Amino acid sequence: MTESAARWSAGRRDASDLQPRENELHQPDKQDPVWAAFELTDQLAKRQAAEQPWYPFLTVSTMTVGVYELPEAGIDPQTPHERDELYYVVSGRAMLRVESDEVEVGPGSMVYVRAHAEHRFHDIEEKLQVIVFFSTAAPTAAPGGSDQSSRRGAG
Repeated sequence: MTESAARWSAGRRDASDLQPRENELHQPDKQDPVWAAFELTDQLAKRQAAEQPWYPFLTVSTMTVGVYELPEAGIDPQTPHERDELYYVVSGRAMLRVESDEVEVGPGSMVYVRAHAEHRFHDIEEKLQVIVFFSTAAPTAAPGGSDQSSRRGAG
């Protein structure tokens, strides 16, 4: 385990605290598709054609999913989001700063970031390709709420 991973694991909570409580479950809209299938290579090509770092390819009532790409040595322009998100790194290597913590990410890394948390990728060593899953459910606590103060290393 790297030093940064060890530091993130220090705030570990039991994974059960990440499960939604029964009254917090968001029901899908009847307008949502029953299923959808995507090829990552197609979505990355569409992102490139759009000439934007972020390309959303699925938006339903319970989530938004898209691809995010930053070039080697690039600058991550993102600002805090209104919704929780999960990053899945497909390729590339970088550091991810979340508030005052940092974690090294590479292929296969998954990092959860709570809504409203300052975060960005930096020190991008190789072109970074990430699948981003945004929740559309309301956050479980207001920013700075004591029950959601740290979920580092959960899982």
